[in-house]
Amino acid sequence: MIKKLDKIDYKILHCLSQNGRVSYSDIAKFVNLSKKSVIARIDNYKIIGIITGFYPVIDFFKFGFIYGRLLFSLTNISDIEKQNMINDLKNDKNIFWFFSFFGKYDLACAVTVKDLSHFRGVTDSILKKYGKFIKHKKESIVTRLEILNYNFLDELDKGDCIVMDEKNYDSKINYDNLDLKILDCLCEDGRISLVNISLKLDVSSKVVMYRMKNMRNNGIILGYKPIIDYSKIGLNYFKVYFNFNSYDDEKVSALRKYLLTHPNVLYLVSGVGFLGDLDFEILAKDINELFLIIEEIKNVFPLLIDNYEILFFDKTIKTRYLPEILLE
Repeated sequence: MIKKLDKIDYKILHCLSQNGRVSYSDIAKFVNLSKKSVIARIDNYKIIGIITGFYPVIDFFKFGFIYGRLLFSLTNISDIEKQNMINDLKNDKNIFWFFSFFGKYDLACAVTVKDLSHFRGVTDSILKKYGKFIKHKKESIVTRLEILNYNFLDELDKGDCIVMDEKNYDSKINYDNLDLKILDCLCEDGRISLVNISLKLDVSSKVVMYRMKNMRNNGIILGYKPIIDYSKIGLNYFKVYFNFNSYDDEKVSALRKYLLTHPNVLYLVSGVGFLGDLDFEILAKDINELFLIIEEIKNVFPLLIDNYEILFFDKTIKTRYLPEILLE
């Protein structure tokens, strides 16, 4: 069921998308409502499933991890077997982001691995268990991820872009076991209070606040985001791959800049082994609006885009940016 939102709802979602840990008081000031009313609205988003959680965006590249992706097209699998596979993959410590799709591919896994051999091992492990159900698979490596915000209202600013890049590896990064435990708590609930973290870890709130601030300053934590089920508010989530007629650095750079400022684009992904030359994720009311947006882009950049492929997102199954191997 699609929930009809008013202008205040969109402004609240805007605030949370910009900063998932923004205080209720700050949101209340922005939307000109009481703090109690803001809390009630956000609680209602959770009840009806518009928001299913909050998470920290952790730059695992800084720890020396590689970002791999796996796409699976399934065949001859029952609903029970598919659910067992999903539950198993959801619990896989290497998988930090997990989606289901409609169309050519059924499942997409994003993994954090220490090296390419580790990536091969993760892939082989999945194939040994579920290979008989996998018709096609596609492996790729992400080298840069640019995370954007959807413009819920034209009057609102799209906000800052969060950038994760494999070039950000820092062999001198300073962290310890307490930092990892704090990150673990935040992965469970991105809006967990300092007090509750301190109670869980038996340290003072001041220490928790200092550690979180330090991890923000040194780029381990890049931001905080809500997990939004966009289908509940009348939006559909698509992944689009563009294939180019020719690779002109200047034109491709201009296209990337265009997408980074586009009100509907959520992610711009760079790497190797993709289904196309350029990979981005976008929100649209329906497939017709998506086609209009794509045609608009093609008109702005004539002769650059040859063809494209679209994947339809179904739902988010797992979002947890902290490589669990760090906790072992």
